[in-house]
Amino acid sequence: MFSLLIGPVGYYIRSHLDETPEFIANRAQTKVSEPGASFSNQWANLVLAIGIVAQSTVGVYVLQLLDRGLQFIFSPLMGALSDKLGRIRIMLGTSIFMGVAIYPMFAWL
Repeated sequence: MFSLLIGPVGYYIRSHLDETPEFIANRAQTKVSEPGASFSNQWANLVLAIGIVAQSTVGVYVLQLLDRGLQFIFSPLMGALSDKLGRIRIMLGTSIFMGVAIYPMFAWL
């Protein structure tokens, strides 16, 4: 609830502040283009940015599908193994593996 107040308060503060002299001088020196000019001049970068976001989104969903598929396969297997070895041994083994593998995984990323 408190975070809902931050946006309007920030907007109020920003709309009532004076611009810095450096910004006013820079704005006077630069040519103001018509609205939408950045899209017509930067269409290749815009398409590239859209492609990057689409690729990362698709990557997340594919990894989620793979993760759920692996969970579907390994959950019964690990459940049966934990019935034989005990849950503490399984959790301890996976915790040690995660502790050892976490740094190389992040370094690989």
